[in-house]
Amino acid sequence: MLVKILQILNEPADLRESVRGIVEVLQQEVGFDAVGIRLEGGEEEGDFPYWAQEGFTREFLLAANSLVERTSDGATCRDKNGKVCLECTCGLVISGKTNPAHPLFTPGGSFWTNDSPQLLSILPEQEPRHNPRNECIHHGYNSIALVPIQSRGRIVGLIQLNDRRKGRLTLEMVEQIEQLAALIGEALRRKQAEDALRESEFFFRESQRAAAIGSYGTDFITGRWKSSEVLDAIFGIDAAYDRTIEGWLDLVHAEDQEMMRQYLAEEVIGQGKPFAKEYRITRRSDGETRWVNGLGEVKFDGSGKLVSLIGTIQDITERKHTEQELVRIQRLRAVGELSAGVCHNLNNLLTGVLVPAEMVQMASTDAKIQRLAGTIIEVGTRAAELVHRLHLSVRGTSSETLVPVGLNPVIDGAVQMSRPRWKDEPEAKGLVIEVRTELAEVPPVMGTPSELNDLMINLVFNAVDAMPEGGQITIRTVLEGQFVRLEFRDSGTGMDEETRLRIFEPFFTTKQHIGTGLGLATLYNSVTQWGGSVQVESAPGKGTTFILRLPIWKQKDEMAPASTPAIGSRPGRVLIVEDEEALGRALKEVLSPRHEVEIFSDGQVALEQFRAGTYDVAILDLGLPGLSGDRLAQRIQELDPAVGRILFTGWELEADDPRRRVFDLALQKPLRSLRDFEYHVAEAIQLHDRRNAG
Repeated sequence: MLVKILQILNEPADLRESVRGIVEVLQQEVGFDAVGIRLEGGEEEGDFPYWAQEGFTREFLLAANSLVERTSDGATCRDKNGKVCLECTCGLVISGKTNPAHPLFTPGGSFWTNDSPQLLSILPEQEPRHNPRNECIHHGYNSIALVPIQSRGRIVGLIQLNDRRKGRLTLEMVEQIEQLAALIGEALRRKQAEDALRESEFFFRESQRAAAIGSYGTDFITGRWKSSEVLDAIFGIDAAYDRTIEGWLDLVHAEDQEMMRQYLAEEVIGQGKPFAKEYRITRRSDGETRWVNGLGEVKFDGSGKLVSLIGTIQDITERKHTEQELVRIQRLRAVGELSAGVCHNLNNLLTGVLVPAEMVQMASTDAKIQRLAGTIIEVGTRAAELVHRLHLSVRGTSSETLVPVGLNPVIDGAVQMSRPRWKDEPEAKGLVIEVRTELAEVPPVMGTPSELNDLMINLVFNAVDAMPEGGQITIRTVLEGQFVRLEFRDSGTGMDEETRLRIFEPFFTTKQHIGTGLGLATLYNSVTQWGGSVQVESAPGKGTTFILRLPIWKQKDEMAPASTPAIGSRPGRVLIVEDEEALGRALKEVLSPRHEVEIFSDGQVALEQFRAGTYDVAILDLGLPGLSGDRLAQRIQELDPAVGRILFTGWELEADDPRRRVFDLALQKPLRSLRDFEYHVAEAIQLHDRRNAG
């Protein structure tokens, strides 16, 4: 998307045509119902109408195109400095008056919401917007983002994204659009400068100022240089400044001075090369470090002697900052990829620890050996949970993809992740907060792991805030019909009836009881969107109990068995392809008492040895030498469609990952239970027999 937009801005078209092209690309890439760009200009001074838009109705544009605030008699409102006042949320964003501490706004000055009708319930004294017209809400848009377009610290317009669906935005997405808006602002500024240069000398001087490009001329005979007004502003100097070569070097950042001295002497003066260098300066007026790009053409006299250097210097600080931010984002992405690989390797290693430990525990009758094996399993399981939390923290799960989630492991993980808040911090103050869990065996619920994890942590944090003198948190789960009932109880200060009735309102705040209030509103929205319900019981001095009813996962998951198979299914012939040889041997030890097992460590070798009718079940790792597990599964399906194919991997794949499609069942490393492993093998054997019978 960024490349397409930059190509548009670099084409020799007028500005308005370029903006139309940008809007078309934005709508195609983000898939929102309506996209628009507001820029300054139009029929009225100081207004920011839509320069281009896609998807907005004529009725909407008639009502929302102008942002100018009017007096009761229809006149233009102006502030004490005579500047035109802008209204509604668009006007607030363009005016740069957003509050970064408010949940509706980002530190970059953007506004965003995934459920705009909730804004209608905000009390007037809590309203963060300026004279809201609510046209977007009245026209059915739920997800809205307003991102300022900035150029050299000045807001010159905004990008507007509207969609009738809820939940279309994330903070990360808004921040990415902010980065894009910064690049658009920079590019638009350059394009405006180019247009201005074509018109006249007057517009030439103005365009220099707009583009932060100053010009200079250096006379090497006298050793002095002249500068334009814009260049003086970039350097932060006045007319009295010493415009000599040494004076210029004094403006160069101390760490770059020797480099630039050598560059000027050896390459420009010594070899007569054109000046082309990016370097840092220390602006004389305020001491701020700025990046500049210097360009210059050299001139020689009749004898070939260098006599002058004429060129431009542009302030490129904002561009450098944008580049650095993009590099930071790439590094974070690389960290995410690295962490996924680390999690995969650790999951493999932990499987090689947990499987033998459980086998020892099951085989031995010695109480001490069983106890020691149990310790290994306990510590290994905790390590596996830590690896899983690491995966969630850097990769997350799409809030739009509902998957079956084991609620009890999420609760255990959230309790451990929030331990510093409920245990370490209170103990440092001499307080004690106890967390008790009473978790029954319950089936998976509908949701996403990351959102359920955040939901639980938010409840813990709220409970800690409600217990300033310490207390107890009790978390229970129990099956209740087609729902799993989650009870979260604290022994804190509780709340009165008026507060209890309002706690799920967005942005409702009561410092003593519920902090900012946004977390509970998010909790309510998530659970109800999943088909569940939330209620709260509380009274002053009697603590608070949240009761969440989460729907059991009903959608058929092709990667999970339709029903729990009987462990007593017939013996089978099992193929295991696992490149961790020690793990392969351990798995063979588990299955050999009942099944015929053959092991390979190379996917290509396993395929070459495979013959139709030889195996009932194939258990395949994903990352294999020779041939990947998913490609091997595809070839096995072609050669013998009856074989039950089990994916056994340390990679935590998304539910819609295409590599999962060729498998019938899936097991995540590390194994948490040998019994679960045997169930999957038995189910695969039954699947094989059903295919042969059908």
